[in-house]
Amino acid sequence: PRLLAALRRELAEGDATQLPNWLDLVLCARALPAGGTAAQVLQSLGHGRSEQRCPYVFKNGDIAWNCRTCQVDSTCVQCMDCFRDAQHDGHDVYFHRTARGGCCDCGDEEAWSPAGFCSRHTGLGAAYGQRGGCAALPEQLSETLPLVLDSVLQLLRLTLALTVASFHADHLPADAPSADADWRLPWDDVEPSAAGVPTVATDGVPVAEGSEGRAHMVMVLVHNDDVHTFDEVTSALMAISATREWAYELTHLIDRTGESVVAILPRAEALRKAAVLRERGLLVSTT
Repeated sequence: PRLLAALRRELAEGDATQLPNWLDLVLCARALPAGGTAAQVLQSLGHGRSEQRCPYVFKNGDIAWNCRTCQVDSTCVQCMDCFRDAQHDGHDVYFHRTARGGCCDCGDEEAWSPAGFCSRHTGLGAAYGQRGGCAALPEQLSETLPLVLDSVLQLLRLTLALTVASFHADHLPADAPSADADWRLPWDDVEPSAAGVPTVATDGVPVAEGSEGRAHMVMVLVHNDDVHTFDEVTSALMAISATREWAYELTHLIDRTGESVVAILPRAEALRKAAVLRERGLLVSTT
């Protein structure tokens, strides 16, 4: 829970472009050498490990080996080096000359039997073992990785669910945070003025400043759907109590930028106005 909270806070307050670096640092924190960086730890993971699959790409006229005992079908082959290093005693083998393109299948469990792999290409199963991918990582990373992935996936799931619900409130999953709890996305805690959002209600009256004035406030956004006319959007905005002048300005903004906040109101009132706009066919979201 603390890691998830920190991730939400980093999204809300930090530089989103640096989030991958932040996650790398969290993942590698216990494995960092003195003066080292997360990038160095991650780059070192592959050092000294044999290749899992053969990368050789055939050239025109190369010899490719088939083994009816090991191959999944006749298109699966081994290059000369892999075949010579593999164990095929007593197998039904033959070779042919290749055209340019295609690659060796040594190390690919879906194309070749592991019993016929060469010593250099062990395949994913041998590399990771029976306990899964984390078993091949250093202990400090194998303990941290599941926690980082779980927190990232939880936040992604919540973000996707609430994004869908921002357009269709009835689609909010039953196990999502309730309306009385922390149902908002992490970046919803950012002051609207800091994000360039006009802090006004539909009638142009400024929203009260301070935490009490902003408590449980919800923004209603109208998106340009390239379907409704200028007059239809203006009329719909007037239906939620916007003045003609304010509705006209908002419609211009929606047409010019693709979307606009049209109201910042307490949750219940914001959802009611959003429903009125949806009834008129507009593309509306709330956040």
